Amino acid sequence: EGGLNLTKQKRAIESAIARLRSEDMEVSLFVDPDVRQLELAAELGARAVELNTASYAESVPAGLVEWEENFQRQLLQVTECASQASAMGLRVLAGHGLTYRNVGPIAAISEIEELNIGHNLISRAILVGMERAVREMLAAMTA
Repeated sequence: EGGLNLTKQKRAIESAIARLRSEDMEVSLFVDPDVRQLELAAELGARAVELNTASYAESVPAGLVEWEENFQRQLLQVTECASQASAMGLRVLAGHGLTYRNVGPIAAISEIEELNIGHNLISRAILVGMERAVREMLAAMTA
């Protein structure tokens, strides 16, 4: 459920990136919002990172002060890592656990150029159709 651990899997990932890049493929790595992981992604030759938003998504406030504090902490972590990754020359994407309820603050992070939202969108589309589900998600992103 977490992002790649680039520290523990450095050699294998470095080899995979080299093979993909030799075929002119752009590489994006799914990583937790952690500065060390971003540094390794850049060092290994990735062109982009997808920040794992699972911890953020699981911290949506439910009225409790502790939850609100954790939510703000998780949002700040993603925001700061997006900024740092962009400053390193990496394209920044984000996803995992994003829903209609929690996507707005992540979509507002200017460095994030793409969101990967699957399960929630498809689940909604089963009920209302894909066109409406996408329109609703776009509205949630800008709300």
